[in-house]
Parts: sequence; C-alpha cells; structure tokens
Amino acid sequence: NIFPTDEELTEAGVYEKLCVVGCEVDKFYAFCDKYIRQVQGKWAGKPIEWEDWQKQWLNKIFLLNEDGDYVFREALLGVAKKNGKTTIAAALCLYNLVYPKDYAPQILLGAGSRNQAANLLEIIKMIIRRNKELDKILTIWKYHIECTSNDGKLQVLASDAEVGADGLNCSYGVLDELGVFKKADLVNSVISASIARKS
Repeated sequence: NIFPTDEELTEAGVYEKLCVVGCEVDKFYAFCDKYIRQVQGKWAGKPIEWEDWQKQWLNKIFLLNEDGDYVFREALLGVAKKNGKTTIAAALCLYNLVYPKDYAPQILLGAGSRNQAANLLEIIKMIIRRNKELDKILTIWKYHIECTSNDGKLQVLASDAEVGADGLNCSYGVLDELGVFKKADLVNSVISASIARKS
C-alpha cells in the first residue's frame, strides 16, 4: 500500500480527530460504472477498471464529516505518465458537476497549457457524447459544459492563459499535470475561488 489503510488510520485515531462519519466513494464508483467510458487507445469504449492504488487515494478524498462535507478540501496525486490521471480528473469533474455539494456548481479543471486544456475539454466532451443519459442532462458548448438539472458549469482553464479563475465561485477544482505549471497564479485563484463553497 502506498497510502495508510483505513484500519491503520482508525487505530491511530486519525478518523476520530477528523470527525469522519462516512464515505461517498461508492456513489462515485457507481457514477463511473454508469456514465464513464474510456475514450482513447485500446481501452476506448470500456469502463474504468480501478487499480488498487487509485482506489486507496479515491477512498480518502471522498471521506465525509458529520456535516456531509468532504473531510479533505485539498488532495495531491503524483504519478508517472500513462497512469490514468486525465481519466481520473475528467471523472471527478463530471461527478461533482452532476452530484454537487450545493446548487449551481462551478467546476474548474486547470491545465498547464492551452493545448492541454483543449485536450482535457475534448476528452470530457467525448465521454458525454458516448453516453445517452449523460448527454441528456449536460449541454456541450465550445469552451464549457453546462448541467441543465442544477445550473452547473464545468470549464477548463490554462495556466498560461490571460483569463484565470478570479471572480469565479469555484465549487470543485482539479489541476492536471501541476508540475508543468509555469506560475502559481491559476493554482492560487482556484483555491481562493472555492473558499465560500462546501466542497
């Protein structure tokens, strides 16, 4: 294991100190099984088969406190290329767009460059187009995605773009390939934009 197990954290009293009362990860897995299909390479069209290390990380970030909020407001995942980071990022963003913690979610997916941002958005669009049920509740626009059932919006931002997250009311943010960000402006603006939200 590369992360502490639930048993180890319980025995150490960590969960008690963090007021952990539940976990929402099964709902996320069910969402992915129903809606998310891989869109590139030899795995295209197939559901995600989560590896143990991915489950260990996801199980932690979906822990809930007694108020029903996520225990951890920030989480970092650092792995080598071709380990599913982009797929995980897309799935997390779509899940929090469809099942937000509060109404009218604003989901921000940050990328290191404009090209990477465009690639991320295209992958998300492909996932939506390949699922009829998801396509019914999500509207695809050129630069963003809208959820008709909760007035939510998902948009992708690039760290090298002039327009950042300032002025937005981010409810959930994912930063893909953080190591290639040339400056911290987008990181800081995504974090500050989410202060007023429950997620």
